Amino acid sequence: LNTCEKIVELSTNPAWGDTPVPQIISALPSNSGKGRAANYIAKTLGFDDCDCVGAGDTLGDASMVFHTSMPFLAVGNATESLKDVVRNRGKISEKEYLPFSLVVKGFGVAGVLEGLKEFRNFRGDVMNSQ
Repeated sequence: LNTCEKIVELSTNPAWGDTPVPQIISALPSNSGKGRAANYIAKTLGFDDCDCVGAGDTLGDASMVFHTSMPFLAVGNATESLKDVVRNRGKISEKEYLPFSLVVKGFGVAGVLEGLKEFRNFRGDVMNSQ
C-alpha cells in the first residue's frame, strides 16, 4: 500500500443508516483516479476539457478537480469536504482553471441537471462576450 494513494472518508449519507457508522475506504495507485480517467476519455473521444463537465458528491471525485481543467459541479448532497475543495479550487491548484466551478443546491441527478444549465448559461455569456 505504500505506492497507493489512500482516501478515507466517513459517509454522511442517510441512506447508509447510522449504526454502525459506515466507512468508505478507497486505495488507488497514485497514477490513477477519476480525474486521470476523465482526461483520458475526453482526449480519446476528441473533446477539449472546456467542453466537458465533471460532477461529484464525495472526496473520491476530487481528483477531477485536481487533475483536470474541466469545469466541476458538486451536487447539493455532496460532502462538505468536497464542497470546500470546489469553493477553493483556484487557491489549491497550480493549474489555471476555467472560472466555472459550482456547488449546486439539487441532490444527485437533479443537481447535475441544475449545474449543466448554469454551465450552459456561463458558456453562452463567455461566447457572446468574445
